Amino acid sequence: MIKRSIRLICVSVLIISAASGLCSSHQDLKQKLRDRDRDRWMWQLPRQVMDKIGVQPGMVVADVGAGDGYFSIYLAKRVGKTGKVFANDIDEKALGVLKERCRWENIENVTIIKGKPDDPLLPEAEIDLALLVNVIQQIENLPLFFGRLKKSLKPGGVIVIIQWDADKMVAEHPGLDSDFRAEFSQQNTLAMIDKAGLDVISTETFLPVQNIYICRPR
Repeated sequence: MIKRSIRLICVSVLIISAASGLCSSHQDLKQKLRDRDRDRWMWQLPRQVMDKIGVQPGMVVADVGAGDGYFSIYLAKRVGKTGKVFANDIDEKALGVLKERCRWENIENVTIIKGKPDDPLLPEAEIDLALLVNVIQQIENLPLFFGRLKKSLKPGGVIVIIQWDADKMVAEHPGLDSDFRAEFSQQNTLAMIDKAGLDVISTETFLPVQNIYICRPR
């Protein structure tokens, strides 16, 4: 399946998953995370992202498809003690790493939720902003998943989708094949957002290899 093969390419080319293997000690895991995060901030620009999408102290934010919590940690520090982060994923091992990260950094405002492929299992009507980073292409049933995600939003809440942009990536990696270009084209991402029942209210293009789509439920 194209989705699965493309997903593997993206993971192997651009990120090193902290949950991809067993580390011999907590110190090994910490070092692996530091190395990964040191490289990723240069193209993910997390603080600029939070500025652009409007993450503020006191907000309730969901990190949907949080993995080992790269964004969850940044979000938790930004919303502060008066705010809250729901970190959702279907990967129990990755969520275990996130739990350890929160313990190491004395972060107490993250609630970890193991979701389902078709349901993030977030509380209803509590979320100001739901963030999905490189996730939408991995969701098989977009209308069902986002229908359930929408129920978790407060009135006026937004869904922010950050996704690879093929044109930007091809500029750095000219050998990427036509299937990759089609799957991660802006046109295809916008079609998926439309299928999910969302309207794009703003698009940010400042990231080196991704675009940001700020959306509201239709």
